[in-house]
Amino acid sequence: MGWFSPDTITDFVRRGDLDGIRHRLELGDDVNERRSFQWTPLIEASYFNRCYIIQFLLDNGADMELTEISDQTALHKAIDCKNTDAALLLTRRGACANKIGDMGRTPLQTAVKRDLLEVTAELLKYGADPTLRSNDNKSARDYVQWGPNREAFYKLLD
Repeated sequence: MGWFSPDTITDFVRRGDLDGIRHRLELGDDVNERRSFQWTPLIEASYFNRCYIIQFLLDNGADMELTEISDQTALHKAIDCKNTDAALLLTRRGACANKIGDMGRTPLQTAVKRDLLEVTAELLKYGADPTLRSNDNKSARDYVQWGPNREAFYKLLD
């Protein structure tokens, strides 16, 4: 399989082609293959908010904690892209909510910064630590934005 071959698992993820992904796995391709910028198929699916593919990849052994070139996991990527459905699915499947990633933040800190109230609540329910500090020495509470959800975020994080 060439670096830019149109027939890799990642290419089928980009096209949303579950049958193509299934076929590549049956041929023995690695569910955690690395492509451009070290993205895995799971990170790619999180970027596109393709939950049916995320579910399938996880059921077939995809590693949720692998990172791409800027240290984002699939959970970081989903949250950074404001893909709520993907973020909730990954959280419920056990993705680490306390891992420092891109920009030196945890998924919880990024969810707060991106104003994702539902994702923030779910991350906390599944064990995210609101007291962890980012590389900028900020806690999740420090990322609360001005806006209609401000008080709700403070309530969740207290």
